[in-house]
Amino acid sequence: MTVTIMDIARASGKSYPTVSRAMNDHPRISEKTKREIRAVAARLGYRPSFAGTALKKGRTSTFSIIVPDLADPYYAKFISCFKQTAQEKEFDVVVYDYERRSDLERKYLERMMSGCCDGAVAFITSFLHTRDLVEGLWNARIPLTAIGTPHEFAGNAKYDWGSIDADSSILKILRHLKRQGKRCLVYLQEPQPKEISMLLSKHLEELLNKAGLPFSSGSFFTLHSKGQNQAEEGFNAGVKLLKDMPEVDMIWARNGFQAYGLLLAAHQCGRKVPEDLAVIINDNTWISRYSVTPLYCLDQQLDELAGWTFRCLHDRSTAREWGEPRRFLITAKAVIPAMSAPAETAAAVP
Repeated sequence: MTVTIMDIARASGKSYPTVSRAMNDHPRISEKTKREIRAVAARLGYRPSFAGTALKKGRTSTFSIIVPDLADPYYAKFISCFKQTAQEKEFDVVVYDYERRSDLERKYLERMMSGCCDGAVAFITSFLHTRDLVEGLWNARIPLTAIGTPHEFAGNAKYDWGSIDADSSILKILRHLKRQGKRCLVYLQEPQPKEISMLLSKHLEELLNKAGLPFSSGSFFTLHSKGQNQAEEGFNAGVKLLKDMPEVDMIWARNGFQAYGLLLAAHQCGRKVPEDLAVIINDNTWISRYSVTPLYCLDQQLDELAGWTFRCLHDRSTAREWGEPRRFLITAKAVIPAMSAPAETAAAVP
């Protein structure tokens, strides 16, 4: 049986308004009365209604995080940093993992319309299939901050957006590797809609041109064969690439798990890392930091990214005026293995 405020009032001999105010820490109720009423509530097994509390306050004090792969150390690190900031402000965090499935991605974005939280940060795969939901959230005044998604396909949709400026850092790495004698890079990408693939291809071509390295149709390798985990995907891609394209001496992977698979593939194919093959990854989490084999990394400053994202959501959810969409960029740092870098450029390079 659910214990109500009225039950506590009867058991404590206090009025309903007094009990209600005491349970909500009202300043007009003395600390002695609050302790007495809370003791009765605890003895009866009272549990406050989340929905009722949210209705009274006009907010839930909860933010949601929607990620494509909770097992990915990049997203796990972001969530950890975001939660730390949220806890300081007494906010709860709910995480949804859409497992890189577009149907689940839409489902979790639609759930935000129900008022289950005060706002959400979402690593959206593509606005090609979510733009209507993004527009709906903005029109409903539900804060949404999209992270990293190319907004070229967002049309006129309004939303808050944050991303990583990694171009200068990846250029540092590519130019460093060119000086080391490397010439042929392949980028591992997830299956993407044609429009997104063309955008990524153009961007990679521009980066390689700036670094003075060649670009071709072989510069992209799409991970069509899905393994049991990301390490297996990296291994399968590495074996195929190194056998079919022996000239490859740089592979750009998404994260440390894929990189570990690549390292095993390189070992089986008789390639030494980083002497014969350089492995570049998009993050710098504990996976890369504790790798025995040197890896080239883009440190995406996830603590700073998470902090900016929380403040963006918090300000939006508590502001009286809705305001225009916000944009922010966090500058990544290049992490070059000490054994392959001059002393003054070893480790993280802004």
